Amino acid sequence: MLASLAIIHSEISQIWSDRSRTAYYLEFEAALAVAQARAGIIPQEAADAIAAQTIEMINMEELAEETKAIGYPVLPLVRQLQLIPVKDVTDTATVLQLRDTCRLVAHAIKGIVDVLRDLSRKYADTPMAARSNLQQAVPMTFGF
Repeated sequence: MLASLAIIHSEISQIWSDRSRTAYYLEFEAALAVAQARAGIIPQEAADAIAAQTIEMINMEELAEETKAIGYPVLPLVRQLQLIPVKDVTDTATVLQLRDTCRLVAHAIKGIVDVLRDLSRKYADTPMAARSNLQQAVPMTFGF
């Protein structure tokens, strides 16, 4: 179980890394551009170009330096992409990070519940002290 939690911790750390946050920004921009093209706000060619942007195209060292200089990563990213102005990219990327974190946590909780269910079935007939009004009462079984 501890090994599983360490893996989940590692995966959550990856979700919240600078590289992943930037990938979420790009995911948001692509989804926004596709929606805007469908609505006729921007040309389809522009949406296709925006959606084609990948994390591999980003100079992460330059992004980190510029982020340190101004205090947030969106403007340096937009400068690198030289695309349309960013809408609500920061909040949306954070929500995407939360979504993926919740998915990992939910999976971990399911694993914990499964283990506890198995233990409760295995030890259902094990005697234990009962409690009543904050005092020890007549013994009962764990499964009771």
